[in-house]
Amino acid sequence: MVERSKWKSLTVNTPGIYTASFVDTCGTIGQTSQQVQVVSGTFIPTITVNNQCYLAAPSGGSNYQWFLDGFIIPGAITQFLVAEETGHYTVSMTNDAGCFGTSEFQFITGCSTATIEQGNTFNLEVFPNPAENTVRFSFELAHPTDLRLDLLTVDGRLVKTVLDGKTASGSHLVKVDVSEMASGVYVYRLTSVAGVSVGRILVVE
Repeated sequence: MVERSKWKSLTVNTPGIYTASFVDTCGTIGQTSQQVQVVSGTFIPTITVNNQCYLAAPSGGSNYQWFLDGFIIPGAITQFLVAEETGHYTVSMTNDAGCFGTSEFQFITGCSTATIEQGNTFNLEVFPNPAENTVRFSFELAHPTDLRLDLLTVDGRLVKTVLDGKTASGSHLVKVDVSEMASGVYVYRLTSVAGVSVGRILVVE
């Protein structure tokens, strides 16, 4: 039996079969003819892995917390995480139905927080990764060249063109505002006559 409630709807936490009784404005006691069976269920979030070390918990939830080998990762309280260290990752969260759960352990090979393109013309470094407001592209050019830097969605749609034109030789640091971009994984593509450098960044709110 559930404690008396004056509301039209009621949340129960114990599995079982329920009926509702009521008293109308005339004082007549009645009972619903339909029984409702409530069964227990467990919410277990699923971790999605992109590009080896970019982790994502289910969207639309709250109270995210990531763990590495069973220990809390300080500050890792968003839907997304870049796994910087190799180990077993889990995430706990509350879904949009108000159910709290923790994922199964998932072994992930860690990657660096900065993406460095080795052995190419640009010596490109991208940081921070993940990025919240601004992402920086650091690269070097041996000679002046026509250069184009694009940000794209993972399915290839152009989000913005950051650079497009003649770029001087030397070291360059380009800051890109990503604060208005939706959280998720994006592709960057740096192109010149010398070649193409492609990688991924994670934008978080």
